[in-house]
Amino acid sequence: MSTEHNGENGSGHADGPIKPVSIAGELAASVADPGRVIILFYAEWCEPCRTIMPIVEQFATDDPTPVFSVDVESYPVLGETADVERLPTIVRYADGAEQDRIEGVCSAEELATLVI
Repeated sequence: MSTEHNGENGSGHADGPIKPVSIAGELAASVADPGRVIILFYAEWCEPCRTIMPIVEQFATDDPTPVFSVDVESYPVLGETADVERLPTIVRYADGAEQDRIEGVCSAEELATLVI
């Protein structure tokens, strides 16, 4: 995650590969999408989140799976809703249900296995 990140998405641009989620309705709609979705829960102050952001951004660019992000510092209720206890947390949902999650920093290979 770059220090220029302004909360719009992981790349700091509204048109980047990671779509920001800021309200509960958006989170619910994102999760309910048919097929798979990945949601990254992070915070600006979180150094491990900054470490993993380029990996997630590259994944979002290369893989057709939709990727969303939630800044739990700005939107703590969304993190609570998803039972996020550690940052970063990446959750894979399929057809509206949580399928798997990774807590903490992971490699690109580990992230890729999340969507298999």
